[in-house]
Amino acid sequence: METTIWAVVWHIHQRTPHRHVAQLFITDVPRDVTARDLQRALTRAGRQFGEFGIPWANHHLEPREEWEDEVEGAWNRRDVACIAYADLEPRDDERVAVTLRLPRDLHARLQGVAQRRGVPAHTVLVEAVDAYLALLDERPDRRAAGERAP
Repeated sequence: METTIWAVVWHIHQRTPHRHVAQLFITDVPRDVTARDLQRALTRAGRQFGEFGIPWANHHLEPREEWEDEVEGAWNRRDVACIAYADLEPRDDERVAVTLRLPRDLHARLQGVAQRRGVPAHTVLVEAVDAYLALLDERPDRRAAGERAP
């Protein structure tokens, strides 16, 4: 299935030239998904964008083919959050959304790893947490002694 990348773009139009600020990138979006479909999926997944308490005010969705240079630059810098389309679709009741605040240097390292691997940062985080917890599960003697795992 052919996919593309979309961006949530904040359009600032109070001054000239207008600004286009990427707020979120969504990867692996099937080509047949429309902007309306994607907006509904983001809203249902709890992703909120807008201004002045108005959902989607001055924000819109754009496929990569329509990005302004500012948005393309943000994609290339990898300094804006990125999620996979599949992560917007509810699959089961066992998934939990978590907000995680990272130091800037750790976030930059995370984005770098994700970029090199060609996967969303979410994937890297899930794999890292899973591997770390598996390591702890294999070494219960360290946990019982109150030691920190490597």
